[in-house]
This record gives sequence, structure tokens and C-alpha cells, in this order.
Amino acid sequence: MVQFNILSMPVWSKEKNQYLGFLDVFDLISFISFGTKYNQKPKDEKYFSHSMAIKLPEWSGTTVGELLRITQQATLNSDSSRDGHIYVFEPYELVTRLLKPFGTAKTHRVLVHQKDDHEIYHTYRVLSQTDLVRFFAKNMQNLNQTILNADIESLGLTKGGIHTIATSESALDGFRKMDILQDTNALAVVDQEQKLVGNLSASDLRGITTETMSQLQAPIIDFLKSTCTNRPIKPVTCTSKTPLRDVIQLAVDNKVHRVWVVDSVNTPVGVVTLSDIIRVFFASPYYQEKPSELHISK
Repeated sequence: MVQFNILSMPVWSKEKNQYLGFLDVFDLISFISFGTKYNQKPKDEKYFSHSMAIKLPEWSGTTVGELLRITQQATLNSDSSRDGHIYVFEPYELVTRLLKPFGTAKTHRVLVHQKDDHEIYHTYRVLSQTDLVRFFAKNMQNLNQTILNADIESLGLTKGGIHTIATSESALDGFRKMDILQDTNALAVVDQEQKLVGNLSASDLRGITTETMSQLQAPIIDFLKSTCTNRPIKPVTCTSKTPLRDVIQLAVDNKVHRVWVVDSVNTPVGVVTLSDIIRVFFASPYYQEKPSELHISK
């Protein structure tokens, strides 16, 4: 993951001759945070971890297949914000077919068949929510203008709750909290006045290695300064009256997965994720269709 600067990879089974699921860097950190009892931790377990030591030998012998089974079982037994399935698409399918898995199925990435030199579909490419929202940004003139010009409040995108964490807590505290909550991949970092000063998300784990794992125990702001070298530390924000088209452009231009909604004093009151943006289009009658069942690799 560090070598190719990516956050996730599909896991292939030679025995079954198929992909089993996606494993991402957040799965790795969750497993490290809670040890081998990953899928047995109590819901009320505290996530504070300032004194916790990371002992690599306790988990480094776990295989990728074993970890994938653990994470998939944890997803089934919880209200996780992710779907453990792998959705497979053909290259000739309509883009609107992506709205369902990306907008409703808690799926962040899918596989698309690719032809080899002999015109045979042997390989796959990963297509993500980010790819789809970038496509929206490049083709706004072809999208429904009423939806694009509506403010996010009128579209119902400011009704969901958010989760916060204080600047005094460590990055590992934040990732443990996300893992326990299960319904979020990001936390709003707030100061003593509850004003938004940062954003901690799974993507901030990009580039973490066994050698740099100790950075997780640093205060959140220090961790973000050391890891966010190719993107702004300052969170990307909007207001409840910002049009959807502007939110899409903010997400794409700043290469982020979410735009925080703040009030007049910069207190976070909501968040618009890529899933939320895609869901707006999926829920619109303008884009509704009745496609055949999606191909799910099991």
C-alpha cells in the first residue's frame, strides 16, 4: 500500500479463483488497535489509549486471508458503514448503475472487467466513489441542474449527526473511536471552544508503516502535520446554504472524501460525504431505472 500510495486492495483466492473482498489500511489499524479479539470487543469499551503499547509480534503472523475473514465477520455483526461484498461491473454498463452500490450499499469501490491483448476479460480495474464524483464534476452540464443548484440543506444533507474528538487526544484514540462507532470513517477535530480545526479520517493512514506506527500515539494535530504532506490540514468546509455543485467542486478540487458543514462561528454541524453526494442522484427520479441485479462476487 505504501509502495503504490493506495488505501485498499482486493484480496484474491487462488483456491476459489475469485476475489474475496477488499482489505484497507483502516482494517489493519483496527486490528492492531484491538488485537486478536477484534470481533469480540464490547461495545462500551473505552477507546482512550495514551498508555497502550503497540506490540507488532502479537499480530504480524496473521495472514491477509485471516484478517479479511475477521473484518468481514465484524461487518456482519455490526452497524458498519461498509459493505463486505465485491461488486463486479462490465465496461459497457451505464454509469448510472454505479449509483446503487455507491449510494446505498455502503460500498466505496468496485471492480470493472478489463480486456487483455486477446480481447478477453481477464483482469480488473478498481473504480471508486472518488472516480464517480470526479466524473460528476467534469460533466456538470449534463447533470440535472435543479439538483446541482439546490443547497445541501434543502437536499437533506445536513440532518445527519457527526462525531468529534478533541485536539488533546491521540490519533490512535481517534481511530479506535471510529472502529467502535462503526458508522463513520472520519472525526471532526475540535478545540476547547468546539470549533473545527482538523479532520481525522481513514485516508490519513496512507503511508503508515511498521516503522512509523509510533506516530499514531502522537496528538492528533501533530499526527496530521506529519502525515498530510500532499493535502491541506485545514478541513474543507461549507455552510448549509452552499449549493451541491459547489460542494462537489470543493471535494474534487481539494481531493477529500468529505466536506464539513459549519455554522457562523465555525462549529461543525454536519458533514457531506461522497456517499451522500452520490445518494442524492440515486434518490432522484431523474436518474431512477430498473437495472438487472448487480453482479456480486461471493
